[in-house]
Order: sequence, then structure tokens, then C-alpha cells
Amino acid sequence: MTAGRYPYNHGGVREITPALHDVGGTPTSGKVFFVDSGNGNAGTTANEGQKRQPFSTIDAAVAQCTANNGDKIIVLPGHAETIIAADQIDLDVAGISVIGVGTGTSRPTLTYTVAAGEVVVGADNVTIDNIVFTSSVTAVLKAVDIEDSVDYTTIRNCLFNVEAANTDEFNATITMVNNNTGTLIENCEIDMGLGGAVSAIDMTADTERTTIRNCYIHGDYSTACINGDTALSTDVLIEGNTLVNGGSGNIGTVACIVLLTGTTGLIQDNKLVANIADPISSDTTIETNNIITDIVASNSGGVSSSYNPLLGFKVTKADANLPQSTTETAFTVSGGRVLVTRMTAEIGTVVQTQACNLSVLINPTTGTSGTVASTLDITATEAGGIGLVEGDGSAFIMIDAGTTWAAAGNGLQPFEANIGTLDVLTSASNTGTIKWELWYFPLEAGASVA
Repeated sequence: MTAGRYPYNHGGVREITPALHDVGGTPTSGKVFFVDSGNGNAGTTANEGQKRQPFSTIDAAVAQCTANNGDKIIVLPGHAETIIAADQIDLDVAGISVIGVGTGTSRPTLTYTVAAGEVVVGADNVTIDNIVFTSSVTAVLKAVDIEDSVDYTTIRNCLFNVEAANTDEFNATITMVNNNTGTLIENCEIDMGLGGAVSAIDMTADTERTTIRNCYIHGDYSTACINGDTALSTDVLIEGNTLVNGGSGNIGTVACIVLLTGTTGLIQDNKLVANIADPISSDTTIETNNIITDIVASNSGGVSSSYNPLLGFKVTKADANLPQSTTETAFTVSGGRVLVTRMTAEIGTVVQTQACNLSVLINPTTGTSGTVASTLDITATEAGGIGLVEGDGSAFIMIDAGTTWAAAGNGLQPFEANIGTLDVLTSASNTGTIKWELWYFPLEAGASVA
């Protein structure tokens, strides 16, 4: 017998299969069952389960597993099941792994054809790896539901998608019901397109040590890509993900991450896209090194933003018309006070008929208005690169506690802005374009600039 292999006899045929410690890529001393709906010998009785006569369904294999024995269910390429009922596949044996074999379109696929269809995790220490979950109808409630008090579920390398783009969806793709500890979701792709999804990952109630890592999540979610707004969670780790709320040319106005105030943990190294000043709504977690973009349209018009740990959030208003002797709003401050750390203007080619100066005005809804920058002569040939907060000092006035204005002196001077608008005024009616860039830190929870 070859070292590291063992023979078994099934149906009078002597076969060689890999040693158990090799199966699924991780060590195990447990049993190994195969599932393949495309095998003509497949069935659902206890006699099935080996490679020549596999199980035809995953649930049939689960029924033969032993709790916390390290048993593995190997789902072979091309396997397909139709999910037509809640709990149709119930992974209710602790310590099992369901491992899909194949790449691309050869991966095992579970297709949901009714709204109530559902795969549930009903026991601790369960792993789901490399399975495709597809919604073929509108508003399937859940793809995978991790039940109450079930701990240490791992979902990795899985694809959650739809059959009809912008029509079919999972309302909530992965849900954690209550008191779930140690859930790990990593290297998954969740793509609901522009259908009416609610959230991709939903921490419905309190969870502990949930990790969401290196996932791509895309969809027009009405609540958030990752949602935990109904109960406190502790020690959440959300890192390395790409989260897009909306779609190309149709970015949503809802946050990418929403966690209830009081939730603890770390949100780091994520890329987030949403048409909202701060796509992370989480007041008590630590947030670091996240890149934020809210591109609404194309290269011209719209707003884009990112984050820099030294300067804060960046908001850009591109290619606006130069004001024509009127006061126009460049940015709107909402939700609370902000600290503007940098503000620049890029002037396009100006068709000048008379001398023209530019002023930037702060106009809070309550408190004293004033001038942030002024007396910048716009000439007929001037184009590009006027740094309003890096001027010669005479162009600067800063606000003190939102009420008193005083000369700022030389160099960069950040200023506070209350709820209200930052406006632009020119002294003459000249034709041209202007692009603004502003960096800010929120000084109060929920404060933002748009």
C-alpha cells in the first residue's frame, strides 16, 4: 500500500483515496463524505457518501456526521441544489466542514427559487468554503442564517450572487441572529447589483469577536453593506474589504458600515464607496487607514472624497461655474461642527471683462458669518493652483469658537465651521470655472461636509 494512502472497498470495487489528513487542506481524523448531484449513483441513504456513490444533497451528508469529530463534506465540481424551503440545508452538527471543489462556474452552486429558502448554521465550529449561493427570485430573506448562540462559524471563499441582475437579491445575505461569538467571514464576494437588498452582512443582535476580512461587497443596500444597528457588538474587526453601496453611475446615499453606538472594535484598511460624506456610521469603534470615495457621476461634476489621517476627509466640488457677482454655496456643513484643515481652489481659464476678486464666506445657520479668504485677484490669464489656505496671510481670517473673527496670520490656518454653508463670492461678472477641494475633521458625532 502506498505510504500516506489507504484502500477501501465499496460495491466490490477497490479504490485508493487520499489519506484523511490531506482532505480539504487541513488535518482531520474524522470521516469524509462526498456530495455530487451529477453522479448517476448518488443517493441520500447511509450507504452513500463515498466517491463512487456520493450523496446527492449536502443535508444527507450532514446527517451522517459526528459532532466535533472533524468530519468533512467534500462537495464536488458541478454539484447543484435548488433551495426551496427554510432550513433545507441545516448544518447542525458541530465541528463539520463543507468544502466546495472547483473554480469559476464549476464550483458547487445552491440556487434559491423561493423567498423563504434558507441555509442555516445550527451548531458551533462549522466551516463553509468555496460554495456559490445564487438568488433566482426577488427578495430571498436570507442566504445563510447563523442561528441564536451558534459560535465560531467560518464562511470563506464563497460567492453570493443573483441570476437576474437588478431584479433578484438576498435581502440579507449572511445574518447573525443573536449571541454569536467568533464568526469569521473572509475572501467572499457578495454582489446584489442594484436589486432591493437590505444588507449584505447583518449582525441582527449582539455579537462578539466578529471578523469580516478581505471581502468584496457590492449592492444597492437600503441599510448598509455591513449592518449592526440594532444591538451592541464587541471586538468587531472589519478590515481589508471593498464595500460599494450602489453601482456604477448610481452610487447610493446610504453608508457602507452602520454599527450601533457603543459597539467596540477596529475598522481598518477598507475601501468604501457611497454618496455620503462619511460612509462609516460607528461612533465608538477605532477607524484607521480607510479610503473613502463617493464618486457620483463621471470625471466632471459630482463629489469625490478620500481620507488622510493628517488632513481628515477630502471633499471635492469639480468644475463649478464661477459665481457671477452673486453668493453661491461651495460646501454645506451638516450634523455638527467641523475643523477645516485645508481648502484650495483651482481656477479655470477666465474670460475677464473687469477686475475681479474672490471671497470665501462662512455662513452658519446660527452664529456670526465672516470671511475665510478674500482679495485674490483673478486675471484674464490666471489658471489653476490658487491655494486659499496657503496664502500670504492677508488672505486669511479664522473663526474663534464659532463667534469671533480675527486675522489668521501667515501660512496655513485651519478654521472651525458650524452647521451652515461655505459660500463663494466674486466682485464682478466674469466667465470661467472653479474647482474646490476641502479637507476636514468632524468635531461632533455625525458632522460632515458635502
